[in-house]
Amino acid sequence: MREESLNRRIEHICTSPKVKRERAQFSNSIPKQSMAEIAKEVNGGDARDLHSLLSSPARDFLIRKNGEQVKIDSLKGKKIGLYFSAEWCGPCQRFTPQLVEIYNELSSKVGFEVVFVSGDEDEDSFKDYFSKMPWLAVPFTDSETRDRLDEVFKVRGIPNLVMIDDEGKLVNENGVGVIRSYGADAYPFTPRENEGDQRGRGESEESRL
Repeated sequence: MREESLNRRIEHICTSPKVKRERAQFSNSIPKQSMAEIAKEVNGGDARDLHSLLSSPARDFLIRKNGEQVKIDSLKGKKIGLYFSAEWCGPCQRFTPQLVEIYNELSSKVGFEVVFVSGDEDEDSFKDYFSKMPWLAVPFTDSETRDRLDEVFKVRGIPNLVMIDDEGKLVNENGVGVIRSYGADAYPFTPRENEGDQRGRGESEESRL
C-alpha cells in the first residue's frame, strides 16, 4: 500500500537530470519540516529582498517571451509565484495550462505575477516552452541566478511553484498543491490548515526515493 501511494505521488513530480546526479548526496533521514519551519529557515537567513533574489550584478530586469525587459522593482505590491519547471517534464506540461488559466484570471485583478525559473537543458527548449507562457522569466543565460533560487528554496523536483511576497519572503512553498486543490480560490496562496504545509514537502522528498 505504501509503495502504491508513493508511486501515485511521485508521478506528479519530475526530477531534473541535475538533481538525479545529486540525489545520492541526500539522505532519507532528513526530517520533514512544517511550512512555518521552512519559512523561518528561508526568511531568517541572510538578508534578502525581491531585487536581490531575482537580479544579478549585470541585470536588474526579467524578460517576457517577446524579449521585452521588465524591471524587477515593478513587482512591488504583487504576490509572486516562482515557477520552477521545464519543457522535458511531463507533469510540468500538464500543470502549466492550469497555471496559465489561473494567471489570466488573477493577474489583472489582484496583482499576481509569475516568474519562470527554467530547468531546461538548452536555450531552444527554454524558448519553445516559454513561448506558451504569459508571464515573466529569469533569462536562461543567467544560470547562476536560476541555480541560486533552486538552492534558496530547496527545489528538488518539478513542477514547483513557490509563492513569495513583494519583499521576497516565503508565503507558501506548495503553490502547485494549493492551485490543484483550489484553483483561483487559492489566492492569496497561504497554506490551508496544514494541507499545504506537508503535502508538497512530502512529495519532493519522496521523489528522491
